[in-house]
Amino acid sequence: MTWLLYTLVFVIMGIAVVGTILVGVSQANREGNPSYFKKTKANITRLTLFYILCFGAAVIALIAYIVHYVWTK
Repeated sequence: MTWLLYTLVFVIMGIAVVGTILVGVSQANREGNPSYFKKTKANITRLTLFYILCFGAAVIALIAYIVHYVWTK
């Protein structure tokens, strides 16, 4: 059962890597978006909020893992 979870994680990571590369080499990305650099404060705020939410979710997942798999054995 554990191998299935590991496989799922690696598949999701692989899809994320491929998606990131495809976005990076896309024609639209090469041309750029002139309004992107005019909204730097909003972009940084959104990115920071995203990182905070992801970090919080990771901490909750870690706590749930520890409580469920470490303390119950």
